[in-house]
Amino acid sequence: YDNHYERCTHCGALIHRRDTYYRGDDPYCYDCYHTLPAQGINDYYFKPEPIFYGTGKRYFGVELEVDEGGESDSNAERVLDIANTGNELIYCKHDGSLEDGVEIVSHPCTLAYHMDELNWEWIRKKCCEYGFTSHDAGTCGLHVHVNRDFFGNTQTEIDLNIAKAVLLVNRFWESHMIPFSRRTEEQLNHWASKNEITLEDDDNDATLANKARDLRNEGRYYAVNLRNDNTIEFRLFRGTLKASTFNATLQFVDTLCRFAKGLNINDINKTTWEDIFRDVDYPDLIDYLTKRTTFHRQQEAA
Repeated sequence: YDNHYERCTHCGALIHRRDTYYRGDDPYCYDCYHTLPAQGINDYYFKPEPIFYGTGKRYFGVELEVDEGGESDSNAERVLDIANTGNELIYCKHDGSLEDGVEIVSHPCTLAYHMDELNWEWIRKKCCEYGFTSHDAGTCGLHVHVNRDFFGNTQTEIDLNIAKAVLLVNRFWESHMIPFSRRTEEQLNHWASKNEITLEDDDNDATLANKARDLRNEGRYYAVNLRNDNTIEFRLFRGTLKASTFNATLQFVDTLCRFAKGLNINDINKTTWEDIFRDVDYPDLIDYLTKRTTFHRQQEAA
């Protein structure tokens, strides 16, 4: 008993150590732990009940890692006090991949809410004031979660459209995704490697959906992490505190997911990089694509 079990601090339930969550030295069962209020910097396992902001079908949960400024509860609490005025929009977590920093996590929001309502500009500014870096640290990522139920009404439809999104990432991996990600190939191989999925000539909607289900058995350190029950996670992007780059990253994920959902599997290997962004009206994204990739928007005929 002493070596293998704990009692939940809140409800008194007997729990095996492998199933125990800790806040400081206090043990908790899963249910009680996830009802605890957020603190300055929560531990890695902290995952509150999601609060959805904005109106729409696509919601994005953002994880912005910042480093080199200290894992300081007081700094985190200052950011939370201002960013969460009126609503709980973000929380902070410990991340073992960082040397001396913190992970800033948003509740799920529509793209419009991220762009116009959630004050990311102020959050990034405060991070810089406190000595944090993101891109320059080399340890930081910018991860974007997308709700699975956006991709369809049935499980097969959801899995099929997710498979198409992953295949598009793979199709442009060397030519465009690596430059867009801002990571080196070595960093991607370590933290967000290319998903192991291919499109065969005899694949149909059902077989491709099955391949997406099989990807859920991969580890989470892939470009698109599919292990979560309610979201898929784009992990390949390097962290940033630059507003236009941050905006372009979220806009890219939004565009790719929408495009994949409407794509026939027979057209995946015919799709060009320009096809994906043909109707995009996001200035930050268009500017970033033009600078970092070989994207050229075709001019409308007179």
